[in-house]
Amino acid sequence: LLMIHYPGPLSSVWKEWVRWCIEFGIAPNAILAAPYDWRLSASLLEERDLYFHKL
Repeated sequence: LLMIHYPGPLSSVWKEWVRWCIEFGIAPNAILAAPYDWRLSASLLEERDLYFHKL
């Protein structure tokens, strides 16, 4: 996971998962984060932010 893609420290929730993926053989640059506002429905995320269109 390049720091260019994720400028902050990994949260404890995902840090071990990312490390496990890399140890399992998944290329670090193949792991991407896609944060979203979980309070909104998928249709509202798309309407407001074009979230899925940009993804």
